Amino acid sequence: MDQNKTRNYIQNYGKQTDIQYNQKNFLFSIIIPIYNVENYIEETILSIVKQTLEFTKHVQVILVNDGSPDNSEKICIKYRDRFPDNIIYIKKENGGVSSARNLGISHAEGKYINFLDSDDILGKDALEKVYDFFEKNKNSVDVVCLPIYYFEAKEGPHKLNEKFKKTKIINTRETPEKIQLHVSSVFITSHQAKAHKFDESLKYAEDAKYINEIILIKGFFGVLANTSYYYRYRGSQSSAIQTRRISEDWYNENLVRFSNSMINMALDKWGFVPKYLQHVIMYDLHYKFKVKDISAILSDCKEQEFIELVHGILQFIDNDVIKSQSINLHLKIFILKLKYLNETQNKFNIVKFKKNIKLYFDGKLLNSLKEQKVHINLLEVKKDRVFIEGMFVSAFDPARCELTLLFRGREIKTTRVERPLSEAKVWGIKYKEVYGFKVEFNAAEIEKPAKLEFNMKVNDVNCKLDYKISPTIKFSREFPSYYAKDKVIVSPGKKKLILMGNTFKNHFIKEAGMLKKLVRRLSKSEAGKVIATRLFYYLIKSFKRRDIYLFMDRIDKADDNAEVLFKFAVKTKDNIKKYFVISSNSSDYSRMRQYGKVIRYGSFYHKLLLMLSDKLISSHADEVIVHPFQSAEMYYKDLINFDFVFLQHGIIQNDLSGWLNKYKKNIKLFITSSQQEYDSIVNGRYGYTDEEVVCTGLARYDRLSDNADKQILIMPTWRKNISSELDQNFNRVYNKNFVQTEYFLMYNKLINDKQVLGVLEKYGYKIKFVIHPALKEQVSDFKESKNVEIINPDDVNYFELFNSSSLLITDYSSVAFDFAYLRKPVIYFQFDQFEFHRKHFSSGYFSYEDMGFGPVVSKYDDIINTITNSIKDNCSLSVKYKDRIDSFFEYNDQFNSRRVYTRIKEMD
Repeated sequence: MDQNKTRNYIQNYGKQTDIQYNQKNFLFSIIIPIYNVENYIEETILSIVKQTLEFTKHVQVILVNDGSPDNSEKICIKYRDRFPDNIIYIKKENGGVSSARNLGISHAEGKYINFLDSDDILGKDALEKVYDFFEKNKNSVDVVCLPIYYFEAKEGPHKLNEKFKKTKIINTRETPEKIQLHVSSVFITSHQAKAHKFDESLKYAEDAKYINEIILIKGFFGVLANTSYYYRYRGSQSSAIQTRRISEDWYNENLVRFSNSMINMALDKWGFVPKYLQHVIMYDLHYKFKVKDISAILSDCKEQEFIELVHGILQFIDNDVIKSQSINLHLKIFILKLKYLNETQNKFNIVKFKKNIKLYFDGKLLNSLKEQKVHINLLEVKKDRVFIEGMFVSAFDPARCELTLLFRGREIKTTRVERPLSEAKVWGIKYKEVYGFKVEFNAAEIEKPAKLEFNMKVNDVNCKLDYKISPTIKFSREFPSYYAKDKVIVSPGKKKLILMGNTFKNHFIKEAGMLKKLVRRLSKSEAGKVIATRLFYYLIKSFKRRDIYLFMDRIDKADDNAEVLFKFAVKTKDNIKKYFVISSNSSDYSRMRQYGKVIRYGSFYHKLLLMLSDKLISSHADEVIVHPFQSAEMYYKDLINFDFVFLQHGIIQNDLSGWLNKYKKNIKLFITSSQQEYDSIVNGRYGYTDEEVVCTGLARYDRLSDNADKQILIMPTWRKNISSELDQNFNRVYNKNFVQTEYFLMYNKLINDKQVLGVLEKYGYKIKFVIHPALKEQVSDFKESKNVEIINPDDVNYFELFNSSSLLITDYSSVAFDFAYLRKPVIYFQFDQFEFHRKHFSSGYFSYEDMGFGPVVSKYDDIINTITNSIKDNCSLSVKYKDRIDSFFEYNDQFNSRRVYTRIKEMD
């Protein structure tokens, strides 16, 4: 070839290459349904645009606006106009995510199709890695999956990520447990994606149905270990997955249109349900078994239908698939019983041995009595008596169980105790029962170490059991420790507790042995610090002659029941040393010093006094109040023997037994203010009796007096799901997603409402909006208006706000009781009633509608009108609500501190 021909060939080749390269050559079509995602969609689109694979050459994005009412459209149009050759924007009437995806499929031109969720993000090299995998495995798979990682309100890997340890092809026949449920994190060959449609009648699991219909065609799919899909777990708790359990459609309709539909498909195609599909269905189903109660969601008729549907589906799930689920044994037994219903007697079999009993299901071992442990939740010594409380949990019927203790050649019987908090329900049906017990016995004059064993008798078979220790116990099995008090020393043995007399010799030997092991386990500096602290404690204790009381509100703030009671106590001459504990960084630190001795929280002196104290008296029961040692607590817990007096932060109206129960907090004196509150604790699930619970009134009520001005107080409580986590210094950090929550949007709108602002101006009122302490980092998010002041809780004295205000607007906060104590009106603004009680606290004895001190409002327009009418009525309290207030409080005076302190002294 001559030189000219060569030059022409190269030039023409280059032109052909350019022309071919500029043509549309979409390797991927990313279909994104759009609905109410104005805060997220731009980040999602950019995660595609910034891929390592050239976006403008190889990627098509199809944005389908499913009738979104927000400003998502503006963002979509912005990027469509920026990339007109790559981005298609389609607007349709709202029809659901499946209809949007189906419409997007009809416009897809790429070789591979993905259905990215509009608030999620692709790893920057995802498309490159997916394309490489497809090209290396042509004709082998139609689906390639990415591992899912959460971000925003929750972080970490998805629980199904186990299959992504290595990039490979999954054979669903060989490893049927390695399932895929999400469609957004997968890529599908175009011909298969277009050959199937999303079921538009399904509101939940539509993606699992779609993707598994495709996977089951070949029975293979690819998994990539070298890239990621990021799933946004919204701080606002507003995604479909996060809200599904309260939707009726997630129950019966989902079972019919997903589970039964997939089963019928399999039966039509193969005449049986493959193991892989069984795992898919069972995984989806196991979430429904985690619902404790469905009565508030389904009618009686629908509830019965739901149970029958589940029973029918279980007929197609093999027992080994059920038993492989990551759920507890008791729930697995419940599911198996539901599957077989009246056949359970033929399936379950108890076999007795000389020193053991075993439970079999269908010939396979389920539970062995000898492998179970007795849980010790409380262990205390008073003089020469030992008190133990705990529970036994197994698959055996508690009614057939009898626990005794074997000690010094005698058998000690235990007393059965109800432990409702440890029991478990599914759909309102109890599936796990607990054997709760308590026992006390004399351990006087033990010359040599004596063994304490736990003997469980079931169906006349005696079996000696091992034990497990709760964190509340003064010693640990994981660490060389012991508990010495009064006349007894208790320490852990391999399968028995060891008891001995608390003589100087025994105590010295145990302490020396413990410190010797500490030296081996810890670094020199750590061991030295622990040894020095313990020895200093024993030295100081030997000189202790007076009782020590520590008072505390929050770490960073006083101004609560402990402050008021402390002021009262220091004026009482009773030969008791009294100290108030608070952070030195608090603005209240110097102020409190004018009333008495103040100790810096977290200081060595604070920790030493805590070990020496007889009473810790606090308005809060958080761990940081009771256990300031943090990770070092295990080295000192045996030295901490104070009685915890819980003054309360406010009157309990909801069921807080899950947090404040005896086996978590072991409160020795529990303060209440009304007969109803008292009864709810003594007769509830808290585990306390009338020995610990008293009705005296809250100490802080003593400083309440009505000096009302034209001031309206708005004080909502917090929400667990929208507050940020505590950092290592027990401070919360700013949550950038807070402004997207319904909570913020509702209250920010309320304090800037034109009608409210107008009536404030007309009648000369002002609003003080007080952020809850758990949300104080978000103060700057709220917008102030004329006559509206946003207040940081660190900058106020609550009682002064109560005294000077004429009207309180709250939601569920116990501040309503303080305000009502002054006989002033309250309005409850509860726009999220169901969600609050489902996620925050369980409803208790207090009914806002029947017992509340003001009207309950749930709609925004109604709260505006209620506030307006109250202001026009000069914020007067109606007779109806005054009568309720009068009948609620046990006391209506200013002697609450005296009653509380008297009861504390009587404990001695």
